[in-house]
Amino acid sequence: MDPYYGVYFSGDDKYGYAETVDQKSDTFELPETGLLDNWHPMSLRLVGGKIADYLGSNLSCRLCSDRLREILERAATKEDAIQWLPLIVANESRGLSYSILHFHNPPDVLCRKETIFAGDFVAKPVFLRHRIENHQVFAYPTAGKRKLFISKRVKLAIEAAKCTGMVFEKTAVR
Repeated sequence: MDPYYGVYFSGDDKYGYAETVDQKSDTFELPETGLLDNWHPMSLRLVGGKIADYLGSNLSCRLCSDRLREILERAATKEDAIQWLPLIVANESRGLSYSILHFHNPPDVLCRKETIFAGDFVAKPVFLRHRIENHQVFAYPTAGKRKLFISKRVKLAIEAAKCTGMVFEKTAVR
């Protein structure tokens, strides 16, 4: 089986981050599960650097450019249970279309015996092979709003498209 990867914000200072304009970030809360049928798109502004395809924000979410969204959407399986929540990120010259990647039914894929926990927090996930084999783009329950995992095939597509703002770390699979 090909490896799976965690996707993380790059931390490169050349990339900015998105900041809310019309809503306080401390009032923004995505549910851990469930489809959102009352989403109201919001506006954010780019602060402190260049725009990236995987963009950090004060919303603590998976914020994806249209280019990255298209790659993830094409690769995702029905079992990945993704929902896209559109919004606008404004830079100095124009508004850019972005979306929050929300997993409305994240799969239970953790190997509880080998995953390293710090209290309830997953410090280092280990996935069960038979539970991830039908997944390409996913997070696990309690992963929070920022963790994202992808298959090798998806990683290669992201790299081929030269998407920016992210780094990859191989995740253990048993």
